[in-house]
Amino acid sequence: MLEYIEGQLCAGETFAKSRHVAGKLGISAKKVGAVMGSIEDLESDLQVKKWGGSSDGTTWYIKRVNQE
Repeated sequence: MLEYIEGQLCAGETFAKSRHVAGKLGISAKKVGAVMGSIEDLESDLQVKKWGGSSDGTTWYIKRVNQE
């Protein structure tokens, strides 16, 4: 999943819906949410914040914080 997210960060930041990521990766939206929520706990250059949630799913804001 990290590889997929890295590929979406061509501008250094992006928004992603759990259900769209799940559809691309063939996993559940619930699993995507669990992983997104734990990414910040990793020693990573990604900042992930829950941006919003609705009946349509959760939207995540993802930003690369240490750009080289």
